[in-house]
Amino acid sequence: MTFPSHRNLVPRHNPSFSSAGFSLVEVTIAIGIIAFAYVTLLGLLQSGLVSFREAMDRTISAQIAQAILNDKRQTPFADLINPAKNPAELRFNDEGQPVRDSSQTVFVATVKIESPVSVPGPGPSRFNNRSLAKVIVEVSRRPGGTPPTGATGATGAGSQSRQFITYIPRT
Repeated sequence: MTFPSHRNLVPRHNPSFSSAGFSLVEVTIAIGIIAFAYVTLLGLLQSGLVSFREAMDRTISAQIAQAILNDKRQTPFADLINPAKNPAELRFNDEGQPVRDSSQTVFVATVKIESPVSVPGPGPSRFNNRSLAKVIVEVSRRPGGTPPTGATGATGAGSQSRQFITYIPRT
């Protein structure tokens, strides 16, 4: 009786069959790394969305102020400095379009007109220029895009406001 040699009992490596693969530990570590990366990316996404909203608010506020200031530049000077002919508060929606319904109000623009304007004179003195009007437009975003409960003023608690100023001469 012949016994097979121990060399015949050891499996031979077949180049067409590969037993390479990932172990359960390697797969678990890889999933952990990917999960950590996703959590980090979600944090960046939130920051990016906040920055995007702030940029949109700045853009719309600037467009609202530009429209109001252009309108004031085209107004006759006597009407411009007459408080009865200038509304103190204007309301706008989220696209910067004027609205009358307070339920659609997202932005509120407060317009202040000062005339005469105090301007520097020679030396430390100042004098009032009656041929110049200072127009101040303050654009505020209501918190949450809706007016605060019971609020009647231009800005509510926590609102963000931006101020735009120009000088309009008598022509």
